[in-house]
Amino acid sequence: MAIGEILLDEQEAALMGQLVDAINAVFEAYGTDMPDGFYIQVAEWTRVEACAERAFDCLEESNAAGCPEPLD
Repeated sequence: MAIGEILLDEQEAALMGQLVDAINAVFEAYGTDMPDGFYIQVAEWTRVEACAERAFDCLEESNAAGCPEPLD
């Protein structure tokens, strides 16, 4: 990831990496040709949402309150 250019530190990179991994897991399970509405209804999408929320909170706060730890 682009630490120092886009992301501030390893914590932000870890959270963004986890989000990318969650999205890729959905695409690996269901392919990439389905409409958006399909993906947001699959059970695995809850992990995408959780990872996105954690990454967003970290980036929005610019680490002012500290970033949450990545999910297990």
